[in-house]
Amino acid sequence: MCGILGTFSGKGCPLSGDEARSIFTDLLLRSETRGREASGLALTTSLGMRLLRSPLSAHSLVDRSEYKRIFSDFGPFKESGIIGHSRLVTNGTQKKSINNQPVFRDRVVAVHNGILVNIESLWQQFPDLK
Repeated sequence: MCGILGTFSGKGCPLSGDEARSIFTDLLLRSETRGREASGLALTTSLGMRLLRSPLSAHSLVDRSEYKRIFSDFGPFKESGIIGHSRLVTNGTQKKSINNQPVFRDRVVAVHNGILVNIESLWQQFPDLK
């Protein structure tokens, strides 16, 4: 199954961008054993929220410029939260971003660790869902 991870800092525990990236990267790489096909994160600070999803393993993602930039451009990390995901592909290819996590909709960020085994009956039961 997938790996789910996160880190949060409050007013009394500010982090620099380098510190936040170091802590989160360590957690993300350790979670990769739970899923190697895709990875991603959602980061929130006083500047807002950023989402990064990738059809790459955690080891590949952390080397990319987008990953490094999200931490250097989006601080300070005084009151922040970062949630991440390493995906083991079950339903849907990791090559389509919509299949990867974190998921963001209506100001809510979510990750999950599970396999939907009744997906066809759910689509039939709730035809208005997209």
